[in-house]
Amino acid sequence: MLDMIMTENTISKIALIMPTALMASYERKPFYSTEEVAITFANTLESNENIKYAYAMFCTLPHFVEQSKKLAIEESYSNLRLAVAIECFGSWPRFNFDSLLEYSKGSTVGETGAIFSGGDGGCGGE
Repeated sequence: MLDMIMTENTISKIALIMPTALMASYERKPFYSTEEVAITFANTLESNENIKYAYAMFCTLPHFVEQSKKLAIEESYSNLRLAVAIECFGSWPRFNFDSLLEYSKGSTVGETGAIFSGGDGGCGGE
């Protein structure tokens, strides 16, 4: 049972691994092609399980729609992105590559979309 949990490509795992892997292979971009996402996904994760979330995170809507027809992905782009928002960003719906990159570095996003890093950020304290 534990092995299954460890090898599952969860939304969080995809969000933690993929941003830096995409940048390492293709430089920093606001969006990536479905081919770039598929290649990076295959190179960094154990299986193609849940690749639909990676397409929704890192591809434009038109590219996602094209790929979803090829792979018979039943969920909509907006529903997959909503699942990512709930899992990674406290339901904040306006995440983008920069917020995913910050998430992968261990930062968190508040309800207003502000990105917070670990520590107190220089505020407060005695």
